Amino acid sequence: MAVTYRTLWTAGPGRAEVSALDSGAQAVEALCAVPLPEGTRLAGGMDDGRVRIWDPVTGEETRVLGDQRSAVFALCAVPVPEGVLLAVGGANGTVELWDPRTGERSPRTVPGHDGRLVNGLCAVPLGDRVLLASGGDDGTVRLWDLAAGRQLHVFDAGTEPFDGAHPVRGLCALAVDGRAVVAAGGDDGTIRLWDAVTGRPVRELVGRPDPTRGATCVLYRPGYVPVDSVGHTGPVYTLCVVSLDGRTVLASGGDDGTIRLWDPGSGDVLRRLGPGRGGTYGVCEVRAGDRTLLAGVGGGDYGLRLWDPGTGELVRVFEGHTGPVWGGVCALPLPDRALLASGGGKFDGMVRLWDPAAEPPACPGLRESFDTLCAVPLGDRTLMASGSTNGAVRLWDAETGSRTDVLDREERDYTGDWVGGVCALPVGGRPVLAAVSRNGSVRLHDPVAGEDIRVIGRTPQDPSAWVRTAEGELVSEAFTAVCPVPQEGRQLLATCGEPLLGDVANVRLWNPETGEHLRTVARHKGKLRAMCAITLPEHTLLACVGWDSYVWLWHTTGDDHPAALVGHSGWVNAVCAVPVDGRTLLASGSHDGTVRLWDLATGRTEQVLRGHQDWVRGLSLLSLGGRTVLASGGKDRWVRLWDLEEFRCVAKIPVHSPVSALAAAGDRLLVATSGGLLALAVGG
Repeated sequence: MAVTYRTLWTAGPGRAEVSALDSGAQAVEALCAVPLPEGTRLAGGMDDGRVRIWDPVTGEETRVLGDQRSAVFALCAVPVPEGVLLAVGGANGTVELWDPRTGERSPRTVPGHDGRLVNGLCAVPLGDRVLLASGGDDGTVRLWDLAAGRQLHVFDAGTEPFDGAHPVRGLCALAVDGRAVVAAGGDDGTIRLWDAVTGRPVRELVGRPDPTRGATCVLYRPGYVPVDSVGHTGPVYTLCVVSLDGRTVLASGGDDGTIRLWDPGSGDVLRRLGPGRGGTYGVCEVRAGDRTLLAGVGGGDYGLRLWDPGTGELVRVFEGHTGPVWGGVCALPLPDRALLASGGGKFDGMVRLWDPAAEPPACPGLRESFDTLCAVPLGDRTLMASGSTNGAVRLWDAETGSRTDVLDREERDYTGDWVGGVCALPVGGRPVLAAVSRNGSVRLHDPVAGEDIRVIGRTPQDPSAWVRTAEGELVSEAFTAVCPVPQEGRQLLATCGEPLLGDVANVRLWNPETGEHLRTVARHKGKLRAMCAITLPEHTLLACVGWDSYVWLWHTTGDDHPAALVGHSGWVNAVCAVPVDGRTLLASGSHDGTVRLWDLATGRTEQVLRGHQDWVRGLSLLSLGGRTVLASGGKDRWVRLWDLEEFRCVAKIPVHSPVSALAAAGDRLLVATSGGLLALAVGG
């Protein structure tokens, strides 16, 4: 089956990056530029233990170093007589050395930090040789001569004894008054400088503890006197050198969300930039045209900020990551310009390249994470409904992407009004959109009239409006899913969710015409996150899945014990009914990366569809050339189309961000991601 597809429209933030490189991992933990004779390469360290090397000009992945083992937290390119070695440090407590051109591991070994995590690495030029500095969870900074294969110094980071409770984070080499100096930032908010030749302390750039952090702050030495310092008020995560008016300045970023510029000779703070939202996890200097700028990334607003270090002006902000930027930022000098690379953490996992001289898009677009979708048939046309983690519910024209806001939200981030599920059903002869929220409400909306019919349960305007069930209990759960249930010639509404009180989640049936709770179908110990109704000749079942590896089946009458379908090895995230050869099977998608097709008569797995490299989050049926295919979308940023006659993948569609939901109407497929919506016309 030959499959074609084209983009109809997109909705989400404007694309500001030059390119996005797929790390193949959940999180990027470290980045560095690697100068090679053939050009600058970009190295990225991942949470799965791999190091990937890309050509930033073409986006081609040229090498993958290592295999799946402990996470990589630090990278550094170190010049050696025979070329360049890439130093790799991380959770395994050692520093590995690799040849980035051949992909071979060097026989040279740096023992590391007594088995503790290695958090920082930097090259230290010293005359005609280059040393390597490493900082770790043991509270020390160690200086290594790679050519001689020996350790030269162990610097005391001020956290004696070295108990691993107060790790060294950022490292940087710089020249101070003609001396080669190593700077290190730690959990106590202090930056310490040592002479790389003698190993003696040079100076401390003193921070001040944040009293709200409690025991996470440093355990101070005897005789320490707290002062009202202008330094950081929490851990220092990142350091870099900045040239400012012909002199060397040290830039630091910390947990307090600020970037501070220091005179390393005097110890004075020259400027304070920020604060931003969340911590600052990476800083670096970059040339943008004829200007020197300072780039900073962090965990709160997902953006990359560019500052003028001389004036303190925030020059521009680039947005595009869909999660915290844990992997830091580094400059990539290219023949015609310099680029910036930033590494996305959990929920993103992408390396994004930016032109620091470019202007961000004039229209930023919607910046919210879409979490649930459904098709809403309206006679001769179809709308698509979306629900977002910020509480917004929106309707979209499937062909044009024109938007109507059912419930608008200005917030970008997750809120207590997170929309858990949306579905369409006929009520009283008219189409109705149902949307359920984690705030405990069920909203019924008429998409033709553009008005709400009713809201059942709690709302932000009336948080005390608890509903009593038919059994006389209060409805006290965060709704995470909703679906229509045909029964006795009418459409009912089913919901499930997560318990707000206790540990029992309820599966409930509602009358959408009156808003009345009809019955509690099931009480489930644990959290449920997705559901669908399965209409069989003799009865209707509800399939629910959540924070375990089972698919749970209940009769809608609620008068029997559940059946559990066993086979997945991870949480189950999505379910849908699938017609195959005149039978109705159930499809389920899981954290284990598989899609399973279940025979409901026997409770056994009929087929296992493999191909996704990470969580499967969305499932939907799609009409393709007169045949029904199953679409699946995953955290691996791929949508796969499966032939239900031959049970094979007939198409792979790459998307920009992890997939959170799918919905289809005929041959139109809507893909929801943490970064926006993508509408596709699929042919075959």
